[in-house]
Amino acid sequence: MSVSWIVVADSANARIFMTDRHGAHWQEITDLIHAESRMSATELETDRPGRSYDSKGMGRHAMEPKQTRKMKESGIFATQISDYLKQHDKEFEELVLVCAPRFLGQLRKQLDKSASKKVSREISRDVVHAKQDKIQSLVSSR
Repeated sequence: MSVSWIVVADSANARIFMTDRHGAHWQEITDLIHAESRMSATELETDRPGRSYDSKGMGRHAMEPKQTRKMKESGIFATQISDYLKQHDKEFEELVLVCAPRFLGQLRKQLDKSASKKVSREISRDVVHAKQDKIQSLVSSR
C-alpha cells in the first residue's frame, strides 16, 4: 500500500496528515508551529531602520530592507517544514501541498529534490485552521 502525506500550511502553522493512496483513512501525524511568524512586525523589529543620504543632493531617508522580517520568518518556517519532510522521506511515496497562496511558493522553493519529485498536487488555499473533514473534501475533490 502506498502512503500519501498531505501538508496543510501557512506561514505560522503546519499540519501533516498521512493517508493511503485512496484517501480513505486520514491520520494527523504532526502539528508544527512557528511562533515568530505570528508576531506583528513591530514585535519582530526592535530597531528603527538605518538612515542614508541620497547619492545626489542633501536628502536623507530611512533605508528599506529587501525582505521584511515577516517574510524572513516565513522562509525560516518553510525550511523547517522541508527539513521535517527530508527526515521522514522514506515514509511516504506521494506528497500533496495545501498551502496559503503566499506560503506555497516559499515552501516549494525549500523542498529538496526528493520531496519535490513526490509532489503530486498543489492546492493554493489557506485552510490550516479548518476541520479535518473539510480539508479531506477539498483534497479529494480536486
